[in-house]
Amino acid sequence: MLIFSTPSVLGIRNSTNKTTNNNQQQTTTKRMSTPQYNTFEEYKTSLVEQVLKGAETQWKQIETQQRLASLYKEFGFRSNADLVKALQSVATTPKSPSKAKGAAKPKGGKAKAGKGKRAKITPEIEAKVKELKLQGIASSAIARTLGISSPSVYKITKGIEAPVTPAVAEPAA
Repeated sequence: MLIFSTPSVLGIRNSTNKTTNNNQQQTTTKRMSTPQYNTFEEYKTSLVEQVLKGAETQWKQIETQQRLASLYKEFGFRSNADLVKALQSVATTPKSPSKAKGAAKPKGGKAKAGKGKRAKITPEIEAKVKELKLQGIASSAIARTLGISSPSVYKITKGIEAPVTPAVAEPAA
């Protein structure tokens, strides 16, 4: 049989404050504040609320774990391992595709220049620039579409008269 003889064993802390008043020493004892319940029903209700809060928190954790366990299906992967591999590859992919080893070149014959790197203007690109300019497309739009600079478009189209479109034409007097 175990008998608790001191309040500290029960988790109750005592603190002593000594004050001197008119050469008399007074000792007062303060106890930790504990909730006060008037009836057993109040105590039981409080315990039930605490247990329910804990159970609700645990249930939310369980739901989250179940959702994470089936997340791969939602995104069309065969397993969680496949999903993790895909996420890891995204996380480790270099920011600039031109710096990646064996990076694929732009499709469609577009010369896409990286920062500080000049685009190679091929005869095919020159022909496409001239064709688009004759269709009345703006030089900045041609540059954006083909991945070259606007000054390059202006240089290639120098001397080419673009047709006047109705939206740009001056109104008749």
